[in-house]
Amino acid sequence: MQLLINTPLGKLTQRDDYYIRRTALQRGVPYATTMSAASAACDAILALRSRRGTVRCLQEWYEIGRGELTHVTGGSGGFGKVRDRSRASVTKVDG
Repeated sequence: MQLLINTPLGKLTQRDDYYIRRTALQRGVPYATTMSAASAACDAILALRSRRGTVRCLQEWYEIGRGELTHVTGGSGGFGKVRDRSRASVTKVDG
């Protein structure tokens, strides 16, 4: 099993829900307990299959959102802030 989707309904399923979540955690299986979370997980899986994933720190994601991220050599994946913008060309990064 690679992904568990369990949407418990009320108090009658509380005990089963506990055991299902505990087993998923013990076996390292990701799980979702709402349809919103399951949909987001599916979207993420499709996105990862369609393009190469990158690892960025939170500050870099913030800069992407503000349009401040520039392409430079070095750093995380070749992206980072340029200290002296007068000597750098800015490359827009689509997230």
